[in-house]
Amino acid sequence: MSAYRSAWLFALFALVITISIYLSGMKSFDQDVYTRLNLVDQLQHGVGWYDNTLPRDNPQHPETTQWSRLLDALILGGGLILGKLIGIKAGIFWWAAIISPLCLALGCLVIVWAGKPVLSSRERILSSLFYILQPSIVIYSMFARPDHHGLLILLMMLSLGGMTKLLAENTVRPTSALLASLSQSLAMAISIEALISTGISYLVFGILWLTGTPHAAKKALWYSAGIAIWSLLLYLVHVPPQRWNFQELDRFSLVHLTVFISVWLFWLLASRLSLPSLKQKIAFGLCGGFIVFGIAELLNPQFILGPTANIDPILVKMWFNHIQEYQHLYSPWSDLPGQLALWLFPAIFGIPRSIHKIRKTSDPHTRSIWIYLLAINLVFALLAIAQARWILYSEAVALIPFVGFIYFLIDHLCRRVRKNFYPLVRCVVIICFAVGNFALGVLLTPKNSPSLAKHNTKNQIPELCDWMNAQPFANSPQVIAASCNYGTEIVYRTPFSVIATGSHRNADGILYVYHLFTNEDLDSARQQLLAKHITLVLINLKTSDITVSDKSFYNLLKIGQLPPWIKQLPLPADLAENFALFQFSP
Repeated sequence: MSAYRSAWLFALFALVITISIYLSGMKSFDQDVYTRLNLVDQLQHGVGWYDNTLPRDNPQHPETTQWSRLLDALILGGGLILGKLIGIKAGIFWWAAIISPLCLALGCLVIVWAGKPVLSSRERILSSLFYILQPSIVIYSMFARPDHHGLLILLMMLSLGGMTKLLAENTVRPTSALLASLSQSLAMAISIEALISTGISYLVFGILWLTGTPHAAKKALWYSAGIAIWSLLLYLVHVPPQRWNFQELDRFSLVHLTVFISVWLFWLLASRLSLPSLKQKIAFGLCGGFIVFGIAELLNPQFILGPTANIDPILVKMWFNHIQEYQHLYSPWSDLPGQLALWLFPAIFGIPRSIHKIRKTSDPHTRSIWIYLLAINLVFALLAIAQARWILYSEAVALIPFVGFIYFLIDHLCRRVRKNFYPLVRCVVIICFAVGNFALGVLLTPKNSPSLAKHNTKNQIPELCDWMNAQPFANSPQVIAASCNYGTEIVYRTPFSVIATGSHRNADGILYVYHLFTNEDLDSARQQLLAKHITLVLINLKTSDITVSDKSFYNLLKIGQLPPWIKQLPLPADLAENFALFQFSP
């Protein structure tokens, strides 16, 4: 069976896996999902293409998301087509539910293509299988999870394949470079976190140019030209004219566009100049690098610090520190071996395999691919150790060298057994690597580790929203003060407004609720409720994302010591175990 035929079967299997996981009750939602659904809903109801404002998120100072409309348009477009068969509302709902699993299924096909320059047909079949066995990739591609990560990882694989094809060519083909840069530019337009993989590509071209790899400068020139051109076009498409001169770091802005154009100009000069010695190239490269970053720093002095440079420390403490994606793998240090085995299993074997291939490969173009794979594996593996959100990318980019290692081991073992045992050897090795990360993760993690602790993760917000929608107060506008972890879901499921939402761009709302809940002066707390026109206050009786004192407004609500201007509403017994809802009467 050919690699692509096998990939189609695995793609179908991927859809079955994600839907089965969802039906089993294991759901992996976060606030990004509901923010995306709110944006699509607004776009469907006629909100302008450039308007990313969420008017019910902190109404007096509405939140504006950093995302582009590209994924919103994809969800809405597919939903409208499907809606011709089952109705617009149902069409959008079901298309949004299936879009991430579809990206996973397409990824099974893309990785077969991406590995073609360096993997055999049987190795590419295995890469497609292992693609749907990576826990982080599956989690982010689950059914009914329409956030941008599923699409981002698909674009990452397209970009990876574009780079391997570009580096494999023994000549310079502008078309290959422009296609390779297109998927990368689309990813950056969707989320600026894709800037990391763009930087890795630039770095690899620099290494290849310094080491004298044939056509490296010309390939870099066309690739950087593609990034600049596509980025400019996408910038014009999704950034409103009145914001073209804004210097935002958490979304595509003028500072990023300027960097891309500067890099292109650098390679334009480098490809035309004759710099025969390594010292001359290093000197020219350092000067170019200083100029590029100097321009970026002039436009925005915090460019190097990244998108989260200005986040308030209180926001980090009460929000970022409670988001699983932003946790590192070495807390506590005793967990690190198990966490590495569970989440970075492909990289553990893929990195040594890349190093081995670099040393043994004589063809400069094939060696270029392995240098690129080594660089992108190393960067994302290190980032994943520091922040769990990068595990997704590490799992994906490590698969090509990972399956190369598996078949290297299979061939090594087969040479030591009779030919009749070849199929058995292959099956045993593949099965061991398929389940090895889970087995080692459990074995290497201490039994008393917090990561093995059982938590009650049942989400009762849907039931709570249904109850609130049925109450008399639902007939009038309501503004709710609650944990930022519930905000966007409440907005999606009710007609109400909320103050705090899970976004760093809503710092005003998050900090407002923080200061309200930690306030020890009841008169001051009452004024805070009045200032934001808050009518309902929701607290979780079991957990809290903030530390409060015994005299705080939050704790007084929790123990039932209520001032006369606020009353507790009776919730159904199952909801009252975890939540308390209060109505403010000025």
